[in-house]
Amino acid sequence: GAGAVAVEPSDWASELRWLPTINLTARDETPSGAPGSMVLPLFPLGGIYLPNSEHEISIFEPRYRKMYIDILASGSRRFVVTNVHPEGDRFAEVGVVFYLTDLQDVSEMTYDEVKYICEHRVIGRVKINKVLNPSQWGTEDTYLRVEATPIEDDTSEVIGEEELVKKKENIRAMFEDVLKLHADHSGDRDDLTCELPAELGLMNMSSADLEGGWKLAEAWSKYGEVRLMEEDRNFNDDVEHAFQAKGMGEVYTSMSMPDESDDEEDDEDDEEDDGDDFNMAQIAEDYGDTSMQALPVDLQKDVHLLAERYQEEMDDTLEEQLLFFQGLTVAGRLGYLEEAILNERPRLAVRKSMMEAVLES
Repeated sequence: GAGAVAVEPSDWASELRWLPTINLTARDETPSGAPGSMVLPLFPLGGIYLPNSEHEISIFEPRYRKMYIDILASGSRRFVVTNVHPEGDRFAEVGVVFYLTDLQDVSEMTYDEVKYICEHRVIGRVKINKVLNPSQWGTEDTYLRVEATPIEDDTSEVIGEEELVKKKENIRAMFEDVLKLHADHSGDRDDLTCELPAELGLMNMSSADLEGGWKLAEAWSKYGEVRLMEEDRNFNDDVEHAFQAKGMGEVYTSMSMPDESDDEEDDEDDEEDDGDDFNMAQIAEDYGDTSMQALPVDLQKDVHLLAERYQEEMDDTLEEQLLFFQGLTVAGRLGYLEEAILNERPRLAVRKSMMEAVLES
């Protein structure tokens, strides 16, 4: 099939562009007033948001309630969204501009737990030049403001237009091949099968949809979400097996039971989860928690190692998508995407072998 040969993976993390670590004691700066620059609010969010996509956000933090009041009052309706470095206190250099298309005040319905439900359209990308009020990242008294410059694709493509179109079509064919492999490999175990979103719609993409490569990127991003859901399930299964191997299956079950004392905010968060699955990733995050410290040391180490592997998979997926997003040329972005899809085939083959070994044991 298309793209059957894998390539040596790039060191994507080293190629990502991040702003310097925020200096929480620095004084506010004034905008430079450089030609083409603009000052906008910053709303750091996890995930990848691509040009021309639409997104809903629920607003509850006081600083972001204020931000929405301000962008409505000014008539701008715009703010910058970017990623936060896994180690914190650093922002990705490239962000997107969210344009507010609809806002509903739901404070009465939610007893003021959530103030607004907002709809947005991503209208472009920007390069963040600097954070103007960095100390607010530490105090959280108000939202951050950044000076940013709009990003336009570099038109000096290394390859010609005809070759570029062929490349996009080839990537689409490779992607379709990977989706078929994924369906075949996932079918071996129902509990690890996550149905891919129907809206991927690769077969129905027109030439216009392929413009800029953003539709392909959106489809690959959704595929990445499925990969992470599967890794989460794999992680839970692996941790359960680790408990059972130590004769502590009942302990795992008791730790898996939902805490009935959780407050309403936790209940709201649970609505986004699968419901019945116990997210052992949270145990990894709270590795120093007393419930973990009460476990045998060797079991703690097993869970810790599994958590590290899970976190690496999550980081790799995000870095892969973020690097594509930061690309300044269509050809460059497509090159990253092509490499990622090429290397998905052997990953699926390894997963299939591991699943077969588990079933045979």
